[in-house]
Amino acid sequence: MSQGIFKTEDLFYTQLVPLLNQQLTDVGAQALRFPKIFFAINSEDCQFMIMENLKTSGFARRNKRLGLDAPHTRLVVQELGRFNAASLILEKSLGTKIEDKYPRFKGKLWSESMKFLGPWMSSLFEDTISLAKREGSKYDGVQRWLENAKKTPLELLDQNLQDDAAQFSVLGHNDCWTANLMFRYTKDDEPEDVRLFDFQAPRKTSVAIDLNNLFYNSMNGTNRKAHRKELLSLYYNSFSAILSSKGQSPPFTLQELDDECHRKMIHGVLYGIMFTKMAIGAPVDQGDWNVFEEAKDGESQATIKGNNNEEEVRQRFLDLFEDMIQFDIVA
Repeated sequence: MSQGIFKTEDLFYTQLVPLLNQQLTDVGAQALRFPKIFFAINSEDCQFMIMENLKTSGFARRNKRLGLDAPHTRLVVQELGRFNAASLILEKSLGTKIEDKYPRFKGKLWSESMKFLGPWMSSLFEDTISLAKREGSKYDGVQRWLENAKKTPLELLDQNLQDDAAQFSVLGHNDCWTANLMFRYTKDDEPEDVRLFDFQAPRKTSVAIDLNNLFYNSMNGTNRKAHRKELLSLYYNSFSAILSSKGQSPPFTLQELDDECHRKMIHGVLYGIMFTKMAIGAPVDQGDWNVFEEAKDGESQATIKGNNNEEEVRQRFLDLFEDMIQFDIVA
């Protein structure tokens, strides 16, 4: 992990999380469902954290190949709503914007801290373009969009992070998908609790960024289409309930949230291109940073063709292409 990213994660866990939790516990709400941190060192010579072992509390990773079904995703969107709302309450308490007090939570991420991913992203786009071509003329518009987007994918990611209307601006996870979630299950194997972790790149950005990342990287097209409206409503109710407990009104309506998620759908598309192959083809316990490090060293094997689960990858991408057409990302 780079020193800059460690500093961001250290700042988030040691300074921001206690402040966010204080806002919640003051109104009788539960603390955020993040792992506890016990100790951290952040110096030029040494960076490490000692954090809660969630496995001892019965939490387990979800197999990335399976993705998230509706019961799992319901837990995640409700916790995102609490987290995002707590950030707005904290800003009111501080009397200033979080990104002004903590500049690490604003600014470019992908085209600066992650610029080494450029060649890796280019290869992923080439794979995705090849897949679209093999499917025939139906996806000609998708091909044209991909050909244009592959020139500056990291810049597109940053543009979406920074281009946020004030009413939708919250502190977000910015990497919310299956690899960074753990769940606890009932005796009947139903998910009953969740923990979000891996806060290496939180940013003040639109509420739609984490929602789209989750929908397009952790859910298949069938589940996404069947449950999208329900999940947005659950998020909105959770978000609004926390704000109401402090006498604050939500800064947007449910319909406006839906519209914002459509406006920011490109971010979910880009995340889907980046992580779908890894989610389906990589080992269960491999996180995104492992693949980033492989990409940095020119060793990443995350490609469509040759993936052991090539047909599953193909279907995920076809679902993505269909949404791009349906929601007017492409002509």
